[in-house]
Amino acid sequence: MRNSASEAPKPGTASLPSSEQHELLAGARAARRPPSPAMEAEADFTAALTADKGRAVFELVGLLSGKNVPLPEPPQDRKNPRSLVKHQLGCYESLLAFLKSHGAMLAHVKAEQLIPFDDFLKVAPEAKSGVSRSRRAALEKEHALAHAEAWVETLMQMVKVLVLGRITLRSFRAIPGLGDAAASILSLETGVGASNCYTVAESLLLRWLGHHWRHASPAAAARLTTFDAQLADGHVFAACLLSHCPFLAVKDAEATEPPGSCLNHLYPRAGITPEQCVANLQLVLEGVKTIGLDLSLWGAPLPAAALYAATAREMLLFAMYLYQSLPRSE
Repeated sequence: MRNSASEAPKPGTASLPSSEQHELLAGARAARRPPSPAMEAEADFTAALTADKGRAVFELVGLLSGKNVPLPEPPQDRKNPRSLVKHQLGCYESLLAFLKSHGAMLAHVKAEQLIPFDDFLKVAPEAKSGVSRSRRAALEKEHALAHAEAWVETLMQMVKVLVLGRITLRSFRAIPGLGDAAASILSLETGVGASNCYTVAESLLLRWLGHHWRHASPAAAARLTTFDAQLADGHVFAACLLSHCPFLAVKDAEATEPPGSCLNHLYPRAGITPEQCVANLQLVLEGVKTIGLDLSLWGAPLPAAALYAATAREMLLFAMYLYQSLPRSE
């Protein structure tokens, strides 16, 4: 689950001036977050993670891994705020070490970046000599950025090693509905583990998506090599949905329905515009909701514009969700 160094342009944006591309994608990314006052309810997503000394995170790791994170002994003086914060730092250091031992790439994440700012101040180097008002404001600004990024990286790596890592060659062959097709998928072109860009699990996800795309549209399907531009027009996701849930298709849609009106008659890939990509993805999300796999963002339905603006890493998460859910929805 790496961020691509140079992501391919989204379908429909190549012909737009750079200023219009920026405006379109910025507006789509803004759709991920609700407007005020709902934005106030979102507040700081890290607050839920650090509440009760991070208990929810430690329980989640234990649930996904089947093992408890080994934690340091609590301090003898539990009334000393500094000692309590140092203990919490030790707990987060144990969490990071535990994830690293399972393959997580978290060398750049420090335990002090995971604690709330008020606790960070208690153990900051300047704490003993006192922190001026201006220095406190600067520290708070720096910590706010590092705090959020550290938690995002920690969660993403947690998903990578404890959830995505469960997609193996053995489990791939046992996917319901694939049957003998699994062997032919794995034998396509280069070996699954030969990629310098993707892990085995990521390569298997791409092959799973490609298999269902070829099954639905043999003439239009191409080899999938990315999780961003090739998925942004909705055709691959729609093919996966229809392959597992053919009842979502409208009978004789090409003859009776206009393009972009149903999953089996999306706006075509050739000459597709950003607005048409979003419309296609909206049909995908409606199909996902129809079969009971509802998705939400900040307590509201996931906007199609947000999915269109998603990074390769975020699109991979959506693909993994379908991979885990669709074979059991047939």
